[in-house]
Amino acid sequence: MNTDNKNTQAEQCTIPSIGSSAFIRGKKRLPKGKYKNVYSYKMPDGSIKYQSYISKYRWSKYHETERQAAISVDKYLILKGKEPVNILFRK
Repeated sequence: MNTDNKNTQAEQCTIPSIGSSAFIRGKKRLPKGKYKNVYSYKMPDGSIKYQSYISKYRWSKYHETERQAAISVDKYLILKGKEPVNILFRK
């Protein structure tokens, strides 16, 4: 078995993405907002990031605004065949 290939695959998994800033040590959780499945964190640099997180599906994503995070939750629920719970609604 080629161990170089394993290392390359592991390195590819750890490439930072847009939401990687939430893994910085020293982040602090802020009080719950007005949307379901949306959490806010204060980063060490003073910025605030919003996380859309659905534990049932082990899915999360980080956004710049709380509204974007809420819409992201709704879109993911629609993708899974469920009803949206925050901003989007059925016609």
